[in-house]
Amino acid sequence: MARPQLAVPLTVAALVLVSLLLSQQTIAQGDSNIADKGKRRPPRAKAVNSPSPVRLSPSPRPPSPRVLSPPPRVMASPPPLRPPPSPSKPSPKPPSPPNPKSQGVTCPDAKEALDKHNMYRGNHQALPLRWDAGLAASSAEYALRLAKAGCNLQHTGSRAFGENLFKQLSSPPTYNYTCTTAVRAWYEEVFKYNFFATLPYTENKQNVIGHFTQVVWRSTSFVGCGVAIVQTPLKLPMGTVNSTCKIVTCRYREPGNIATDMYFLKNVFPNSSTIVL
Repeated sequence: MARPQLAVPLTVAALVLVSLLLSQQTIAQGDSNIADKGKRRPPRAKAVNSPSPVRLSPSPRPPSPRVLSPPPRVMASPPPLRPPPSPSKPSPKPPSPPNPKSQGVTCPDAKEALDKHNMYRGNHQALPLRWDAGLAASSAEYALRLAKAGCNLQHTGSRAFGENLFKQLSSPPTYNYTCTTAVRAWYEEVFKYNFFATLPYTENKQNVIGHFTQVVWRSTSFVGCGVAIVQTPLKLPMGTVNSTCKIVTCRYREPGNIATDMYFLKNVFPNSSTIVL
């Protein structure tokens, strides 16, 4: 039987064919590898002597960055502390008044007293006075003498200077050494003076106007004043009390109050405006 015999060779032939096919695939893959291995490598390019590179000196190495410490934190400075207050000292005692038993004093308000004189004089067409320290010192001495002698007013009678006196008794005792009040009190006599009198001295002398006329006497140029205060007992109907005697003395040069009608006409003028005390 021929058919079965042929079947085996076909099978073998088929296997051989498959095997050959597989072998060719393997070879093909191998050829690819071999061909890759068998290729001649291109000759290495000869190194051409290139000019030696210019050696650049290395650029200076930048300084390593300075690590700055962060700026200190600025804080608003507190206001300066004040030292603790020192323990409070007792207030100093006011200076005690000058001792009137040992000295009189020049008026502490000398400028005001002088200005007051000159204000009054200006209203009666008289030139301003100037302050004289010698007259002020002698006035202070004389004020003390009168205060210690019972507080009685008595003029020296000197013709070298004119003189105005003022006294004040105070209870309880006071130590007000100002003199301007006395100047005003003297000038207040202006209301008793008759400027229209034909004989000014003769007709006015009984009116007690001599303090006013000395203040405004036209030919007088200088003034100086002093004051003294002395403790003195004051007798009252209900008994004796403690008090102070204050004496103010002002002296004038050239003296005023020359007791003739002619001198009064030349030196005492009516007020040119409303009287202001």
